[in-house]
Amino acid sequence: KRLKNGLENVDRWLDRMSDDYNLGEVALINNGDPMENCAGNYAAQLFTVELNHRGQMNFVLDVWEQYARHLFPRFDHAQFVSVLCNHGEFGRMGAGKNQTSDSDNAGGFLAETLRRILEGHQGFQHVEWTIPHDEMNVYADVAGVPMAFNHGHKIPGNDASGFEKWLNGQVRGDERAHRVKVWQTAHRHDFQTFDLGSCFVHQSPSLDGGSKWLKDLTGKYSRSGILAYVVGEHSPLGVSDWAFL
Repeated sequence: KRLKNGLENVDRWLDRMSDDYNLGEVALINNGDPMENCAGNYAAQLFTVELNHRGQMNFVLDVWEQYARHLFPRFDHAQFVSVLCNHGEFGRMGAGKNQTSDSDNAGGFLAETLRRILEGHQGFQHVEWTIPHDEMNVYADVAGVPMAFNHGHKIPGNDASGFEKWLNGQVRGDERAHRVKVWQTAHRHDFQTFDLGSCFVHQSPSLDGGSKWLKDLTGKYSRSGILAYVVGEHSPLGVSDWAFL
């Protein structure tokens, strides 16, 4: 229901943004954990999921295809970007962690499957696909702005200082990380945004129903929603008009 409402909200938001900007490109991002998986991340997981592994993957493909078929034909340029994530790890015999490598992940497999479904069909020849093998940092230029995407489960800390410390290490071995103007992460379920000077960082919210454990422990809770924003060289930050949808 949230995903269906979210697509309707995206439509209305795009109509509003089109009054102020010449929107020529859309980027649809899987920032990780599109599925819950069935076991391995926490004790109650096996007893709280609503679909088995196969059912979850089919559900993700149904939703992604719905969004792609609705949004991509509306724009001259389109991108689908996916990351790898912890709940997408493919294990064996009930294990929740990879038995092979980071590449064995639903974030990569489902994105490749969606590409096979759409590639070559009328209305989707213009779509650019960014799908990692085993890389945790995924890079794409959107509307001329260098962006990076990472699910965030290997980023220590829960705030700007933790991200900054992690990024300082990344740029030592990866020139692309230094070039990025806008970072997009997820994993921690709540919305955060901060300006590091050389780049602007978004941590996206989740579309789940919230965590009873977290609320019981701390009183905190996060609002669900889809994060959308306008990317381009119109803003010194490279990004503007972000919204919960």
